Amino acid sequence: MQPGTPSVAGRIAVRGLRCVMGEAPILVDVSLGTDLGPAARTDSMDDVVDLWAVAEEIRAVFGGPPRVLLETVAVETAKRILAVFPAVSDVQLSVRKPEPEGLDAAEEVVELSLARPIGG
Repeated sequence: MQPGTPSVAGRIAVRGLRCVMGEAPILVDVSLGTDLGPAARTDSMDDVVDLWAVAEEIRAVFGGPPRVLLETVAVETAKRILAVFPAVSDVQLSVRKPEPEGLDAAEEVVELSLARPIGG
């Protein structure tokens, strides 16, 4: 950040990202904490967290090795976002499985928040 440029704490988000876990459709909501100041100052795509790239990373985790639990894939996804996108300070993630078999419910949901360690 350039001297005199204010930090603008903000969030960017994607809601209802369509993914697949095994054969099951999954919807992912992700909200990312980041400094919006550089993008606001330059109005340049070079200064934003690329949501297309975030979506690709999320889908890569869901398309990876088979997992049983939504909790496992949710934590792996949040960790990967923090590892790949240094401008992201924290991740809020919701993983929704519509009409889970045997539960007689509209959705099964796992929600989490994961923050980058201070100084990390």
